Amino acid sequence: VFIEPEGRTINELYIQGFSTGMPEHVQLAMLQSLPGLENCRMVRPAYSVDYDYLPATQLSNTMMTKQVEGLFLAGQVCGTTGYEEAAAQGIVAGINASAFAGGQPMTTFPREESFIGTLIDDLCTKELREPYRVLTSRSEY
Repeated sequence: VFIEPEGRTINELYIQGFSTGMPEHVQLAMLQSLPGLENCRMVRPAYSVDYDYLPATQLSNTMMTKQVEGLFLAGQVCGTTGYEEAAAQGIVAGINASAFAGGQPMTTFPREESFIGTLIDDLCTKELREPYRVLTSRSEY
């Protein structure tokens, strides 16, 4: 946790590393429990954004849903977090949605050939218990 000014001309501070969606009175009590902030005031409470997701095991490795032909998904709705993961899925979903619409063969990225392949294989074949991040250590190749 560290404190940083919101700007040069504003008398507000941002508490970096203290994100929470708890009720306002709980947030204030948490802030005031930090050494040096016992008498602080909270100008705006933090908030959280909750997302629903589809277990990605319901997708094929083309990013098309197994139950609804022609429906392609990518990003947070698939249980991932991070720009890189969303971009990788979006590329694959977009390529394959276009191919599907045009009656062309769809493209897959084998696990052993790319990190995108590792990401999609993990998403589509493993039950994930937390938001997925692609890491080089996940690839055994």
